[in-house]
Amino acid sequence: MILLTGIIGTWFTYNYAVAFSDYFIVLLFVTIFFAIFDWFDTYILKSIDTIDEIKSGNTAVSQFLVAIALLVLAAAITVG
Repeated sequence: MILLTGIIGTWFTYNYAVAFSDYFIVLLFVTIFFAIFDWFDTYILKSIDTIDEIKSGNTAVSQFLVAIALLVLAAAITVG
């Protein structure tokens, strides 16, 4: 649903309200990014339970998630 909102909002604001288009472009990028991360976590990292790894104190998983957060931030800054 958020992906559909991002696509429609990006199209509408890019054509009719250019001043507000950055918000929906960032929403679209972040939604696509989280969809790709969910797919990656489900199919590539299926043998690793990320929640249990974080609870047990595995810092590598935490650093991986921080890197993902930084990528989302970079995408948001680039578009904005």
